[in-house]
Amino acid sequence: MTLAAHKPTRDPANAVEFDGVSRTFIIHHERVESFQDWFIQRFRRGQPASEEFWALRGVTFNVRRGETLGVIGRNGAGKSTLLKLVTGILEPTGGAVRVSGRLYAMLELGAGFHPELSGRDNIYLNGSIYGFGRKAMRRKYQQIVEFAELENFIDTPVKYYSSGMFVRLGFATAIHMDPEILVVDEVLAVGDSGFRRKCKDAMRALQRRGVTILFVSHDSEEVREFCHRVVLLSGGRVVADGTTEDVLTEYARLQLREAGHAALAASEPAPGSEHAQAQFGQVALRDATGQIVQALAPGAPLTADLLVLSTGNTALDVLLRWRTPLGLLLCETRRTLQPNGPDGTRRLRCHFPAFPVQSGDVMLEAALCDPVTGVVVDRAEVRLTVDGAGGALFAFDHTWEQPAATPHPAAAAPLVAGVKREP
Repeated sequence: MTLAAHKPTRDPANAVEFDGVSRTFIIHHERVESFQDWFIQRFRRGQPASEEFWALRGVTFNVRRGETLGVIGRNGAGKSTLLKLVTGILEPTGGAVRVSGRLYAMLELGAGFHPELSGRDNIYLNGSIYGFGRKAMRRKYQQIVEFAELENFIDTPVKYYSSGMFVRLGFATAIHMDPEILVVDEVLAVGDSGFRRKCKDAMRALQRRGVTILFVSHDSEEVREFCHRVVLLSGGRVVADGTTEDVLTEYARLQLREAGHAALAASEPAPGSEHAQAQFGQVALRDATGQIVQALAPGAPLTADLLVLSTGNTALDVLLRWRTPLGLLLCETRRTLQPNGPDGTRRLRCHFPAFPVQSGDVMLEAALCDPVTGVVVDRAEVRLTVDGAGGALFAFDHTWEQPAATPHPAAAAPLVAGVKREP
């Protein structure tokens, strides 16, 4: 967790500006421990002792105030370097990074905690680093402890905390520091499902307050859930910048192209490699108007819209499963998918005319499978919240009928002699 100071942005409407930013590192291939080693390497032929590595090259983009910008890309694309430049941990080799506003970075939850201090002391210490006095931290303290669910352990040194307790305290402290700009790097997968839901609710609350968020994640569904716009990095460059769905689709195409190049470079293609070059380009839930939704009214129509990208022309099975957050299977349906677009692109929609879930969260799990072996090639998950008033999970289609009453046969039967019949 880091506090950064930068020059103000040129445009007051921007919270973060990257202007032609580049960053290089020197990679050393051999360790030099003496002048003699250095002298020998100067005259040795072959691989140089060191070389330049460009982690970022000419990166330019802006983040508007109140916007949540996603940053995606494969490992080594430059995401971590970009975040360290935003937070001031690194300085750019070229170009300029401008940040305007109080920035809080969740790069590694709890990274600033002292292991010998208690949870209470670490909360106050963290607050002082970010400029909050003891009086201000007393107002925040109870909220942090309740959010982290650590009331019984708050006076225990954090070195005795479990990993789950540690990250819960880190996340709870971070979101209560009143940031104007929040940098989030793969930190929402903390704790159990209940605590993750609480973390996501807290993120949405920050968005409603107008906090600018720079959001890095490998989870495409989290990016869909939170981001207004997405930047895609590849090889240290910005290769796409636009709406969330467009950039996620381009990211899927990029991964597919890279997988295809790797397969061509291999001397012996792995079994099933043709299927391995197929994946979901998009899994979206749409309402009756065709808009992508994350919440739905009870009984409303719903469509699962699937885009499959493939370099081959073989048939694939698409498997859809609806589950509760705890994993209970509610529904399952399967469809064989044939190529129906250029370059193996395939589109498929599954319509639910009246979605039966009445209240709560459900998960749609989509899987691409080999129709013969059943091997799963790719999978994706989408969460849907049904805005009901609580109560039953399902509404079954049914009707009531009240037929005309007729006397029951037992009512006309004579009483058995000597036996008193109860009414």
